[in-house]
Amino acid sequence: MTRPKSRILIVGQGIGGTSLAWTCIQKGIEFKIIDDGYKSSSSLAAAGLFNPLILKRRKLTWRADEFISRLEGFYSAVEGLLGVEVFHKSGIYRRIASIEELNDWQGLQSTPEYKKYLGKIHPSDPSGGIDAPFGYQEVKEAGYVNVDTYLRRSREYFLRHGYLLDGLYDMKSQKKEEYIEFNKSILATGFRTLKSKDYFEGLPYTPAKGHTIEIKCESLKLDKLINGPCFIIPLGEDRYRLGSTYSWSKFNNEIEEKEVNKLRIAFESMCSFSYSIEQEWAGVRPATKDRRPFVGRSKIALDTYIFNGLGSRAIMSTPTLANQLIDHITQGNPLWPDIQVERFLG
Repeated sequence: MTRPKSRILIVGQGIGGTSLAWTCIQKGIEFKIIDDGYKSSSSLAAAGLFNPLILKRRKLTWRADEFISRLEGFYSAVEGLLGVEVFHKSGIYRRIASIEELNDWQGLQSTPEYKKYLGKIHPSDPSGGIDAPFGYQEVKEAGYVNVDTYLRRSREYFLRHGYLLDGLYDMKSQKKEEYIEFNKSILATGFRTLKSKDYFEGLPYTPAKGHTIEIKCESLKLDKLINGPCFIIPLGEDRYRLGSTYSWSKFNNEIEEKEVNKLRIAFESMCSFSYSIEQEWAGVRPATKDRRPFVGRSKIALDTYIFNGLGSRAIMSTPTLANQLIDHITQGNPLWPDIQVERFLG
C-alpha cells in the first residue's frame, strides 16, 4: 500500500527545528517551518559543542558512534547551501585536573572503543596562558558548531526560499486555513512545549538553565578548544566563549549574576590574564528524566509529533535524530526504542 505524501509543518526554529528542516530539504520532503525569530529559544545560549565523550567521567556519550558518523556530512551539506562555515572539527583539549585523571586517560588509550576518539596526552603549554600542570588529553572527532550563525543564516535561507512562516503557532489552531495544507506537524519548540502539554501530557522533563558568556582577553593566545572547569572556545580577534553553567531554578532567559560569576571563577582558576565580558546569554535546556530525547507521535492527535528534550548535546544528536523522525513519518521506519515517547506515555 502506498503511503500518502507527507506535507510537514515544523514548529520552532531552534537547533531541533532547524535540523529537521535541513533534513527535509536533503530528502526532498515538502515542509514549512513556523517560528517567531527564536527570540526565547534556549538554542541562543547553546555553545554548540560536539564531543563523543563525557569528559569529567571519562565515558562515551550515549550513541556516540551513530551521532558522530553523520555529523560532518550533514553540516557540510548545510554549509554548501548557506555559503558560510559553521562546522569546526577542531578537537577538544581536556585540561587534566589530577594525577588520578591522568592515569585514567593513560589507561583508556588502548581500549578499542575509546582509542578512535583519543589523541595524544599533551604536556602543559604555559605560553598559551592556561594553567594545566597535568597537561591535556586530546579528543578527536570533536569541536563546535557556531550556533548563532547556523540558526541566523538558516532562517535567512528558509525565508528566501519560501520555507519559513514568520510568527507564533497556536497548537489549537491546526484547522485554520493557513495550516490546512499540512497533514503532519512536528513540535520542536523546546522549553516552550512544557507550557503547552496538550498533546504530550505526562512527559517527565527536568529542565536546566544554562549560561554562557563571551569575553575579550588580548593576552590569551589560545587556538585550541579547552575543556576544564569551564570550556573555552577561541572565536578569533582575542574573543572567547565560556560556558556552561547548570541551575534548576528560575526557568527563564534572564541573566543571573551568580551564574555568570561561576564562569568567571572557573576561567580565573585556569588563567590569570585580565579580560572583559562582552556578551552574556541564558536559556533553559528542555532536558529529560532519563537524559534521552522525546521523539514520536501523540496519542491524542495522530498527525502531531514531538521532537524535544534534546538537552545540551542537541547540536551533535539532531542530525541523526531528525533523520530518524522524518524517515519514521514518511516511510514508517521504526524509531529507536530509547527515544520513543511511548516509554513514558505507554
